[in-house]
Amino acid sequence: MTKAEAQKMLIVELGADPDDALEEVERTQGGHVRFSFLQTQYDLELTAAHQAEGDDLEQAKHRERALRCYFLCLIGTQLFMDTSSTYTDVVYLTYLSDIASIHEYNWGAAVLVYNYYRLGEGCLWKAWILQHFLDIIGWEEVSTYTEVMSRASRFIPRRGNQNPNPYRRGLDRMAAEDIRYDCYVAQRETVPFDEIALYSGWLAASSTIVVRYIPERIIRVFRFEQTIPHDPTASAPISMTRMQLEEIFVDWEQHVVPEEARATS
Repeated sequence: MTKAEAQKMLIVELGADPDDALEEVERTQGGHVRFSFLQTQYDLELTAAHQAEGDDLEQAKHRERALRCYFLCLIGTQLFMDTSSTYTDVVYLTYLSDIASIHEYNWGAAVLVYNYYRLGEGCLWKAWILQHFLDIIGWEEVSTYTEVMSRASRFIPRRGNQNPNPYRRGLDRMAAEDIRYDCYVAQRETVPFDEIALYSGWLAASSTIVVRYIPERIIRVFRFEQTIPHDPTASAPISMTRMQLEEIFVDWEQHVVPEEARATS
């Protein structure tokens, strides 16, 4: 999204002042908006809604703008997070234009796909490593962590952990018993195991994000016996069209990890 497009969307969808919207996209260097800007705009629109009491159309307009500010902040801080802690992408406003229909979106699937998409570049991948390899130094567990919290919030870095040599020595000394395979067992009481977790194939969100979900490659974390997995293209062929992908996911029960790969260990 260009700066001009982002500015227009802030004006139309959030009711932002044109000069303020321009300053915001210039400050964030693109199609982004800071959470502090959303907070300010939320307060302004909520105040305007109170002042428009008696004019139903005008009041509804300002309330919808305030809701968009709130939902965009929620999306950027809870649902579709990235390495930034101060702003989110304006493009998400395209999905908030019709407030009355957003409850119809499949938010759960979209969040799952987004997390897998970000897995290799953000804290989720780091959290996975720390969860399974207990002797990785340079990190420590948060004492206040509970199973209802995100796994990415379980660890915090210590100072001076940028040197790769201690990690290399630790990996060289690592034995099978140093790897924790059943680290999610305690969470079963909080989040029961769902059979759909064994679906194997493509996952998609929006028109651009498509990722492979291949649980047979880590089947042991589900407390099943780890077998030799198929090539990823066997479960998620490269030539599959978007329509075929959606039809397969609707019929997901026919596209799960085979029974022979799920013998209990």
